[in-house]
Amino acid sequence: DKGQLGNGTATEAPNPSPVLVSGLTDAKWIWAGFEHACAVRVTGGIVCWGFAGQGQLGSGSVDASAASATPVAVKNIVAARRVSTGGDRSCAVTSDNKGFCWGSNGLGQLGNGTINLTYTPTPISDFK
Repeated sequence: DKGQLGNGTATEAPNPSPVLVSGLTDAKWIWAGFEHACAVRVTGGIVCWGFAGQGQLGSGSVDASAASATPVAVKNIVAARRVSTGGDRSCAVTSDNKGFCWGSNGLGQLGNGTINLTYTPTPISDFK
């Protein structure tokens, strides 16, 4: 209902069969969360789709009802190895072993030393 399938539609009807994610032909890693999903592309870039009201798509500022039924590029990540999603946030590890998270952070889930929501990737403090 928030575009989590990434096929260009947002419907509440169940879809028990696999669908192609629109425009994503080079994924090497996909992770699906509660209301959004993300993929690492062969190039190292990340795209996400689904609910975006807490910034979990990493594409920039959004309003509380924002969603994307097709993949959108995550800003400032060009060499990702892995991405994961959880609740209203997403995190990635880059090829140089740096960690980044974005989205909801009310309890410090992003690991950046704040409780501020972020709409684009922010480094994880002391990530090793």
